[in-house]
Amino acid sequence: MILRSVIKHVRDQNWVAVGLDFLIVVVGVFIGIQVANWNDARRDRAHEEIYLERLEQELVPVQAVAEADYGNQETRLERLEEVRRYLVTGDGAEALGGEHCGALSQSHIFADTIFYPATIKELISTGRIVLIRDEAARSAILSFDQTRNRLEQVRTDIQIDRRVRTL
Repeated sequence: MILRSVIKHVRDQNWVAVGLDFLIVVVGVFIGIQVANWNDARRDRAHEEIYLERLEQELVPVQAVAEADYGNQETRLERLEEVRRYLVTGDGAEALGGEHCGALSQSHIFADTIFYPATIKELISTGRIVLIRDEAARSAILSFDQTRNRLEQVRTDIQIDRRVRTL
């Protein structure tokens, strides 16, 4: 219909009408593109909200376990430091006990499962990490992924009895 109108106006050499027809088409295309962009942005916000909710569901239950494990690791490290101090100086033998033996016996074990939330894995592998608008949250997710990858490599290196050389 618009094409017939444009052709009629060109034949009649009604350039104002041709200009108006052209303007109507341009404005219609612009509005259509803008509406599509708004819909995409709305859809992205909905996906962001879903991802953040999933992250919370995955991370909150693990937090207490991770904090307890961190505490256990800190305690083990303190016992190992006390043993090291005794071996270097010879002082403190009376304070050494079963906890120290346990710390020594577990000092080489790095075979625990490294927690990797499925949502983080999905966000990074699909490139949808860009949906997370909060820069701090996005940085924390990427940092978690990098740290997890490094820990996985260290664990692999230790388990196959080799050490990564740094330059």
